Amino acid sequence: EFVRHDIDILPTWEDIKSRLHRTPRETGRLIRKYGLSYRISNDQKDFQFFYYRMYLPHIRKQYGDLAAIESYEEMAPFFAKGFLLLVEEKNQTIVGSLCLMDKNVLTYRRMGVLDGDEIYIRKGGQMAIFYFSLHLAIDQKMQKFDLMKSQAFLNDGVYRHKRGWGAKV
Repeated sequence: EFVRHDIDILPTWEDIKSRLHRTPRETGRLIRKYGLSYRISNDQKDFQFFYYRMYLPHIRKQYGDLAAIESYEEMAPFFAKGFLLLVEEKNQTIVGSLCLMDKNVLTYRRMGVLDGDEIYIRKGGQMAIFYFSLHLAIDQKMQKFDLMKSQAFLNDGVYRHKRGWGAKV
């Protein structure tokens, strides 16, 4: 009932951009408009903030009673092997993703939005995570960007979002 998504990393941003649907191509405009930037973190305090203030509120808001919530203890070993990519607006962390790099693959494992607040999604924070992750994958000479799974329904929002970024199923 789930399908996997990944994006082949082409040598340049322009090559990747040519495969994007219209909305992801406009992400740069939102990043500039709201002054979004990113940073990479291996700090345990950032991980705690990500888990409790971003991941939990976001997944609970998005899926409600159907949310399959990964515990802090289950997620911690992935953080120990990986890092957080954190999107900031005016030095405030608004969106984050837990990522891993292994064997030329950047894996986008979990994401969260500050307090589950949709204002940060409307400002392009969720799209900025994908944008900055793709740039990181290019910079690190990765071959694939693994977006993990989504429901196998063509009208599923997560499925459509990942396809819009050029992901293959």
